[in-house]
Amino acid sequence: MKRIIETGCLLLVIAFFSFQKQDDDEKSFEKLKQARVKALVDNVIGKEYQYNFVERTDCNNSRIKYLGTVTTIKNKKFKLVNSFFVLGQSCRGISRIVVYDMNNKYVGNYHVGMPGNLPDTLINNNLIYLKNDDNCKAKKGTKISFEQGLPESIFIPCSNLDTGDLYTYSSEE
Repeated sequence: MKRIIETGCLLLVIAFFSFQKQDDDEKSFEKLKQARVKALVDNVIGKEYQYNFVERTDCNNSRIKYLGTVTTIKNKKFKLVNSFFVLGQSCRGISRIVVYDMNNKYVGNYHVGMPGNLPDTLINNNLIYLKNDDNCKAKKGTKISFEQGLPESIFIPCSNLDTGDLYTYSSEE
């Protein structure tokens, strides 16, 4: 009987800390969303903001960079933001190209995996990659056009122009 009580208490403690971690991640994500909107309101193209949402010195900082505005051939305008969000005690990161309307309302995103897959700049409605990295040696010079609208997916070449990573658009936050 004593074993059952001990096991039950242990399970309650584990459940409590699991819910606490989830709550902390949700609070950090809300702070991230506010920080992305701040970058949009500040309207400084290319400025990178850094935040320590996990409040640990051994984790990377979350980074947000406002890239600018794209205009489609149908004259729709969108704002684009690079977002690298570090969360949780594991310090894992989520990298996204985030899309907003001109009123700074969330529209969608491209989850691009690693921060090295975030574009460097935005020129003439094209996301541009200015450099390669160890994982993708054919990325430099890649242009992703938004002229026809928000692409359903974007392709970032890695070892040559035929192989690479395909990332799809999602309206879920």
